[in-house]
Amino acid sequence: MCFTRYTSSLRGAPAEELAAVWERVGGGPCEVFATPAQALEAARKWAGPDDLVCVTGSVFLAGELGPLLVGT
Repeated sequence: MCFTRYTSSLRGAPAEELAAVWERVGGGPCEVFATPAQALEAARKWAGPDDLVCVTGSVFLAGELGPLLVGT
């Protein structure tokens, strides 16, 4: 599991806080990334050929990652 934050807004919860909650509820291993691009790169490296990388969060996060997802 990768946690990050939309880089153009500080309104969202800090990724470190979300990761702490994830670990507290037994969600399994996770890592915090400074940028959405870094989180996406890590998720792609960890995913197997039959795995799916799912981006969740705000539409702003999806919009930031959109250019990195188009054509892949």
